[in-house]
Order: sequence, then structure tokens, then C-alpha cells
Amino acid sequence: MITKPTFALGLALSAAACSSPSTEDLTVDATIQDANLTVKQAPGGLATTSVGSFLLVLKLGQLAASTTDVGWQAGFALQRSSDRKVLVAKLPALSSAQSTSVGIGSTVKVAFSLDEAVSLGEAAAKSEICTAGPVIISGLVTDSAQGKSVPVESAAFTPSCP
Repeated sequence: MITKPTFALGLALSAAACSSPSTEDLTVDATIQDANLTVKQAPGGLATTSVGSFLLVLKLGQLAASTTDVGWQAGFALQRSSDRKVLVAKLPALSSAQSTSVGIGSTVKVAFSLDEAVSLGEAAAKSEICTAGPVIISGLVTDSAQGKSVPVESAAFTPSCP
């Protein structure tokens, strides 16, 4: 004879096993990690340059239908964390490719460097970036399996301004 508590526990376990998979199990999760930026005045003082790096971390869920291709052709921006004001609309971030494949249940890390040779603009840009307080790097990645863009951003960090 099955008691009521045992029967109820069996029903609860059956319901949990039949629940819908979460979005994380089916799609790409994108994050930016280990972001850092040093902003300095270019020789002659007319422009601002940068050096830094970050990792784009892409995880594809265990229940995804297939491998997906992820691209980041739109680029990345530097924003003030507090109000999302764009400080640099197109951050000069370089990687070895413009896209990558992510397998089911796997994680891919793509390293980006901020090209010191590319100017961030006038000398006033250094002042704005260096007085902004915490900033974030943000962007969009495209996921071929979803057929849409997915927003991605770093945790807030404070640039170094020697």
C-alpha cells in the first residue's frame, strides 16, 4: 500500500523531471570577464591611447539542438557603469577571429586586446574616461542558432590612468 506522503513525493519528482528546460540549457550565454584598461596620453598630448584586454566567454547549454556560430562584428563600447553613458562608441578591441563555433555543453573563451596604436580620440577623452569612475565594456554577439543578437557586458571596473 502506498502512503499519501510517498505518493505525493513521487508526483513531485515526476513533475520536476518533466519540467521545461531553462533558457541557459538551450542557448548561448555570453559574458565579458577579466576586463582591464589603461588610458594614457599619446606623445605630443593631442590624442588618447589605450592598452588593455578582456575575455569573451561563450557557453552553450547541454540541451541545445546543435553547435552554434557566434560572431561579434558589431564591436564593443566603453560605458560609464552608473548611467550607461557611452564614453567610446567603438572600442579598438582585436581578436584572432570575428566569430567562433561553440559546441553543445561547452565553453569557449576568446581573448581580446585593446590596440594601443588606435587613438581613442582627443586628449579630452582621457579626462572623461579617467573621471568616469567604474566603467563597463559592452557589445552584442550574434548567435546563429537563435538567429538574433545577444547583449554582453563586463562587470564594472575602474580604468588605470597614469
